[in-house]
This record gives sequence, structure tokens and C-alpha cells, in this order.
Amino acid sequence: MARKTVEEQKTELEKRKKQLENRIKALEAKQTMQERKDDTRRKILAGAIVLHHAKLKPDFQKWLADELNRSLDKPHDRALFENWFAEALGTQPAPAKAADEQQAAAELA
Repeated sequence: MARKTVEEQKTELEKRKKQLENRIKALEAKQTMQERKDDTRRKILAGAIVLHHAKLKPDFQKWLADELNRSLDKPHDRALFENWFAEALGTQPAPAKAADEQQAAAELA
């Protein structure tokens, strides 16, 4: 078997280097994904504890509802807490969007 030239050896090493770089990128992506999953799980668990505490302590529930009410800007985020706000703050929940659309359609008919 003929001995490889320096250029052939260099080409092989460059190919191997590229393969290793790709493996490193894949491992880094996997690590980042796991870190995000872990962070999400921490938030879910912490949120569950906070909401449970709010059920037990009405003053804390009111404080939390006030904070969420002030902090949540996006309508789809606020919608997740509408009934919870109503219970905590003693107000009526906003009617559901679908119900509003059905009522408007009924009025037009």
C-alpha cells in the first residue's frame, strides 16, 4: 500500500476536524436544550409553590394578583389569569372573547 502524501494527510485531518467540530456543535445544542428544559421546569415548580401559597394566604394572593395584573402586558398572558384575578381581587372575570363574538353576531341577526 502506498504511503499517503502530505496533502492527502492534510485533507483527511481537515475532514476529521470538521466532523469533530460538528459533533461539538451538536453536543452544545443538546446541552443548551437541556438547560432550557431545566429552567422551564424550575419555573413551573416555583410557580406551583407560589400559587399554592397564594391559596393559603389571602393577603399574599391579593399582592400576587396585583403584581401580575401590573406586570402582564400581553393579552394572551393576561387571559391565563383572568379568573384567578377575579377570585383574588373579588371582581367579575372578563367575558370570554368567543362569548363576546357570539353575542355580537346574535345582536346583528
